[in-house]
Amino acid sequence: MNLNGFLKIMRRVMQTVLTALIIFLISSNCLLGQDKNKKESSDKQPALTVYNVKDFGATGDGKTIDSPSINKAIEDGIKRGLF
Repeated sequence: MNLNGFLKIMRRVMQTVLTALIIFLISSNCLLGQDKNKKESSDKQPALTVYNVKDFGATGDGKTIDSPSINKAIEDGIKRGLF
């Protein structure tokens, strides 16, 4: 395997890991917002906020490094109080 092949694989791995991290952080925020001792009716589910990193400039083409766009999405979620 040459260096370019290795870098391509590593970019894909990093994109997958960062995407999973964003999904985890968003979903864990929804879970943390629930009081475990309080019984809520089933029709009052916490709103799930989904961020599409492409809205923040990510390409997802496997060639472009999308980390800055992912960071922008995370920072926007922090500003909005989602994390």
